[in-house]
Amino acid sequence: MVIRSAAVSALVAALQGEMRQLKTTKRSGRPRNHSGQVPMIGSSSAIRVINRLVGAVPLATREEWEQAILELWNNPQHSEELCAAIGVLWHPRYRHWAGQPCSMAVYRKLLLQSPSAECVDAITTRGVSLALAHHPDTETGLVRSWALANNPRLRRAAIRAQHRRRMATDTRLLLNCIVPNLADRNPLVRSAIAPALIDYGRSGDPARLWVLDTLQELAPRLPHRVIEAVHCRLPAPALNP
Repeated sequence: MVIRSAAVSALVAALQGEMRQLKTTKRSGRPRNHSGQVPMIGSSSAIRVINRLVGAVPLATREEWEQAILELWNNPQHSEELCAAIGVLWHPRYRHWAGQPCSMAVYRKLLLQSPSAECVDAITTRGVSLALAHHPDTETGLVRSWALANNPRLRRAAIRAQHRRRMATDTRLLLNCIVPNLADRNPLVRSAIAPALIDYGRSGDPARLWVLDTLQELAPRLPHRVIEAVHCRLPAPALNP
């Protein structure tokens, strides 16, 4: 049995109480300022509450940080508690822990229990991508293995793992994660391909050209709607001065 510290208990209780109140407020008929299944992506009111509470109740160790995240994520009473878990994970105070290789085990647990693509993307873009960016020598192989995992959530995370790396994107890793999943008909996996290519393709003209070449190479195995979606979202060619 894991014993919670006083700080973890206080933070989790405060966040659960505030998220419950936020849920009640939404049910009262006030406008919702977010869309989608989980409010972690666009709920400004939830984010403000989470940032305030996480800042007011500091956690002293990485173990406390991990425990607070998992306490909020496991068996939530409201979807807002998932938002709170992501808020603790991503808070600037704990960014150094979020980027450590040992945090990938936490992210894997969260991913495997994610109820939606939005949750998978939130964990990936806020946690997995940070650890991969800070420790590519150790985490590239792990991400590559996720692309072959027998779980669509891990495969989606692998495809999206280089979110906002821009020109630092490892294109070999990107292909290693996309190509094995081209035949996958699971929408959780397939819908990750276009955003991953668009994300890199908008990094600059060399990246845009690489994406166009890759689309041409993969065209026989890519659905037309994926190719079309990427073409529509890529920037126009840079004008020569």
